[in-house]
Parts: sequence; structure tokens; C-alpha cells
Amino acid sequence: MGGFALGDAVRVRATRARGVVAYVGGLSGKDGIFYGVELQRGAPGGRNDGSCEGTRYFRCAPGQGVFVRETNLEGLGAARSHQRHELYEFADEMAGSKAAESKMLVSHEESKGASRSQGPAVGAGGAFRTCATDTNGWKRGPVRPEGVAMDVSDRPLLCAAISPDGQECVVGGTDHGLKIFSLVKGKMIRNLYSKTAGHAEWVTDVSYCPDGTILSAGMDAKLCLWRGPRCDDVLGHRGSISRALVTTTGTHALSCGYDKTLRIWTLRSQTEASCVRAHKAPILDMTLSKAGLVLTGARDGTATIWDLQGRAPAAIFQEDSHSGHVTSLHTWDNASFATGDQAGFVRLLDPRSRGNNESSHSMACLHAGGAVNAIRTSFESDILISAGADKRVVASDLRKLDRPLWVAEGQHTDFIYSLHVAGDLVLSGSGNGTLLFHEVRSGKLLYGLGANQAAIRTIDSHGNRLLVAGDDGNAIAYEFNSHSFEG
Repeated sequence: MGGFALGDAVRVRATRARGVVAYVGGLSGKDGIFYGVELQRGAPGGRNDGSCEGTRYFRCAPGQGVFVRETNLEGLGAARSHQRHELYEFADEMAGSKAAESKMLVSHEESKGASRSQGPAVGAGGAFRTCATDTNGWKRGPVRPEGVAMDVSDRPLLCAAISPDGQECVVGGTDHGLKIFSLVKGKMIRNLYSKTAGHAEWVTDVSYCPDGTILSAGMDAKLCLWRGPRCDDVLGHRGSISRALVTTTGTHALSCGYDKTLRIWTLRSQTEASCVRAHKAPILDMTLSKAGLVLTGARDGTATIWDLQGRAPAAIFQEDSHSGHVTSLHTWDNASFATGDQAGFVRLLDPRSRGNNESSHSMACLHAGGAVNAIRTSFESDILISAGADKRVVASDLRKLDRPLWVAEGQHTDFIYSLHVAGDLVLSGSGNGTLLFHEVRSGKLLYGLGANQAAIRTIDSHGNRLLVAGDDGNAIAYEFNSHSFEG
């Protein structure tokens, strides 16, 4: 873009005012690249609070922000500005997580299920939670087979998440809105949409922060941080956002999208801590490991692993042999990843083995009939489960990927869009609304539920409750006679 980066200390030539670069990019209705500068307190020439013509690009005190061209700036050398400091805080947090192996976990990952090739991102809520292995109550079916129905919208739903206390859920979709419901009674608690707050396009992703605030992403290139009915816009993307992840500490978020960038955000200040142009094509999905590694997958078939523990994200491994789009991603352990593509291939990637090319050759065509729409691993992380457009669920030993342990074939009659592992069970949702429950190790089909009238796009669980939502605009919650279980 130019000679200055986020966090650089600069001086505005026209006024000699000093400040810090807080935004780099375009402005609505204007050509070329602009630099948003947060000026020092009391410096002359401040014109705004980080907004321009009603659109916010960064945040600062009123009268302390200004947008200028690169030619009107001069550098003052490296500075540990607030932007740099926020990135350092994030890097330190990531490095700390590697030592603790649990400090920096994603607050939603495991229940993501839909294929990115089929539409925007789906699902939310609860990865890397502690799973109990006793799910006998789940094997007998829900307490009420009809569940607790929630009439959310007359349009398809794309994403949902269960609150940290397990009592509520938030659901979003193609009507641009978000709604909070009680999982117990199925009644709406709050509508997160108004003429002045929320998204102007489809809501593609949503998750809860540990403190109960909500982060949503949309095709309007905007992240929204919700505190009750109040919405703070988090701006920077220049295209549809495919995926947004919140750390379990609640201090940072990551997002990626059709502007081909991977961005790190400090939620406390709603500012961008780092941005990298991660791919040459739109990014369709990403996943974050416990060790602070991010895997991104793009429309051109490339998948890249990024190390976030340095002072800026660094690409450490790339796989570019996928056929068509990268359609699904998954991570387990500290640094193990899996990808799926449009041709039905599943690949295992491990940057620790990149020196001998082992990771780039661990692959198998498990779904020859179509795209791999979802990948999960068992609670013990020894079995990989995948599903896709061939209507099959396949379980494979991670050490022998090309030799499936079992294949569920002929049970689903439509494309499978979502998977969820619940203890020793795997749940799969298809295009006709059928939700099937299989035992992970034996592949035995236990039962099925009619959870939707159309495609099931997202599955999430918390405690003894299960949440399912999809294309018919409805969500449904099931309760099971099981305790201390989280999926």
C-alpha cells in the first residue's frame, strides 16, 4: 500500500501535528489510499473521531483524528504506539498460550459445520470445551423429541451460538438480523437489529465473548460488538467477512474474508492490531489452534498456516494442491490441521513435519461424489470424521487416512452440511433437515431427528442442551438426560 503501517509514529506535514497511524485503506466515495491518524492530545488539525462521512474507520477522541494522503505524512521512526502495543499484547497472549496449552482457545470452532462453497459461514459456540465421555443419556434421545422450537425468521439462518451460561442462544442469517432466544422456553429475549444498529447485509458468523457480549460478522464488511442492545461497529474489512473468532480471554478477535485479508482486533478498543493480505483469492474459512497457529483456506485452493506468536502474523506453511475451493477446515491438539476441498479430498497438515513433506502427502479422497463440507475429530483426537456432498459420513484413523474405519452410506438422502462431535457421538445435519446420531467408534446409527424443514447449517451444544438451526428460518433446542457434557 505505502510506506507507513498501523502503529507508525508520523507527523502531518501541513500542521506539523504528531500522531499514530490508526487506519490504512480506502474511504467511501474517494479514490486511492488514505491514512487515518490519531493525533496527540491538543495537537492542531484534528477533524474527527476516526469517522468520515458517517462511516467509522478507527476510534479516537473527538477532534483528535484526521485522514490524509501519504504525501502529507512524514515518518518519525519506530514507535511503540497504542496500535503496536495492542499487537504486542496479542502476541504475548499467544506465546503464553503455547506454554499453558489452554490460555488462548477459540470460543467457537467445534460446531462450525457448513461448506463455505455452499454459502457464508455458519454456526458458533463452544470449541475446546471439556467433553465428558458419558453420553448415555444422549444415546437414548432427547427428553422431548419435538424439542423447543424458535421461530426466528422467514429466511435462512446461517449462524448461531449458545451463551456461556447455556441459558440463551443468538441466531443470525440472511434477513440481516440477530435475535436472542431462551433455550429453555424458546421465547425471544432481544432483537439485535434496528435502523441505527446492526448489519446491512447477511450475518455470516456470530459468537459469544466470555463476558456475554456478542461478536457478529456480515457481508457488509463489518464486525459488530454487542453489549445488550448497544452495538459498536468494528471496521476495516473491504469485503464480506467469512469468519470471525473470539479468544476465550475475550480480549481479541480474528476475522477473514473476501478482501483476502486476515485481521486481528483488540476488542477493548475495537481497533485493528494487525492486518495481512493472506491470500490472492477470497478467504472462505479459518481455524485457530491451541498453540497459536491459524489455518486459512481460500477460493483458489490454497491453505496457509500462520504463526501468531511473533510481532506480526507469519506464514509458515502453505498447501496449494487442493482441487477447487478449500471447503472445510478443522484443528485439534496443538498444531494439527485438516482441510477438505471440492473434489472430496481430505488432507492432514502439520507444520511440525513440513521439513520432510510428510504433511503435504497425508491425504485421501474420502468423498469422491462431491465437496467435503465438514470435518471433525473424536474427543480422543484419534479418529477423523468427515461428511459432504456425497451424502456420506466417513470415519478414519488419523494414522491411516485412506482406510476408513466405517462409512455411513445410504442413510442421509441429501447433501450433508454440518457435523458436531458430542462425546462419543457424531451428529450430522443434511439438506432435508435430518439430524442423525452415530457412535463415533462403531458407526452405529442410533436414531434421527427431523430438526429442520431444509438444510441444517449449524449445530452447537452446551451442557445437556443441543441447538440446531438452518434454512427454514427456525432454530430448535433439545434437552438430554445428561450432565457435565459440553461438545
